[in-house]
Amino acid sequence: TTTTSTTSRKTDTMVPPKSVTFENFVTVHLIPTRADYPEGIARNIWTNREEMRQNAYRNTLEFSFEQFDWTQVFEEKDMVWIAGELIHPAHAIVLEHRRVECSNSNSRQDFFRALSRRRACSTF
Repeated sequence: TTTTSTTSRKTDTMVPPKSVTFENFVTVHLIPTRADYPEGIARNIWTNREEMRQNAYRNTLEFSFEQFDWTQVFEEKDMVWIAGELIHPAHAIVLEHRRVECSNSNSRQDFFRALSRRRACSTF
């Protein structure tokens, strides 16, 4: 297939042609369905309903912390180290709030128990 480009007078940059071409010979790769995988592997590849719900809740909490503004989204360098893993600052604030509540109720064990059960911030 031959592709030609034209030059735009406005910006003097290369603009791709407005056409689609196809190769005469292609290699077809079949994509297996979920049913083609053993249950254990399928469980690791696809997200179940409950995990998806937890992810949506976590993402909403994090995005609200960022004022629902995509330009304010925290990058990995902005995350906080807690219990040996990087977490979003929104969760650090929640954890600190719970720590204060637990220390006020003389139940610090509850805080650390909740912290140890946390997996990828999905329960907060």
